[in-house]
This record gives sequence, structure tokens and C-alpha cells, in this order.
Amino acid sequence: MPQQKELSLRDVFHNLGNKHYVALLGAGVTNERLEDILNREGLPLECKEAVEKAMAGIERIERASKEADILLNEIKRIVYEKVNPDEIKVDAVAIESKMQEAPQNKSVF
Repeated sequence: MPQQKELSLRDVFHNLGNKHYVALLGAGVTNERLEDILNREGLPLECKEAVEKAMAGIERIERASKEADILLNEIKRIVYEKVNPDEIKVDAVAIESKMQEAPQNKSVF
């Protein structure tokens, strides 16, 4: 029977940080594109208002992502003081399966 791939706790924290970074980067780039649209001449007022509302939502995502990064680093610090993150292993297949089950198109706002 083949051995399942394992990840260390350090790997899990690293993967979480990477996913967080992608979300933060995506929000920033999206906001920049929306700002380009907002600055176009002749954009109807109702479109401007919709873009401004979208930008405000994306700014909340950016702010929350930055705050989550601070919390993640604090959790890592606490955990790494208590355990060796390279010795604790988790089942990579189980984690991947859980991520595949995540709702794809549900709004949480």
C-alpha cells in the first residue's frame, strides 16, 4: 500500500500564507483596475457608484487580509514555541480533499 503524502505543520502554515498572499494580491490588482474604470470620462453616475461600492468591499478584503496576516504570524509564533513544526505531520490528501469541498460561489458578506 503506497504511503500517503504528508505535510509538516510548517508546510501547512506556509501554504496558508501563500493562499493569503494570492487573495491579498488579487484584491489589490482588482482594486487598481476598478480605479482605472472609475477614472474614465463619461462613466455614468450609477456605474461610478457601483464601482465605488465594489472598491470599498475590496478594500475591506485587503484590510482583513493584512489583519489575518498579523494573526497568522502570532499563531505561528505561539505554536512554534510549543512544538517543532517540522516533526508534526498531517495528511496532505485529507487537507486537499477538504479544500476541494469548500464552497466555491457562496457570498459571506
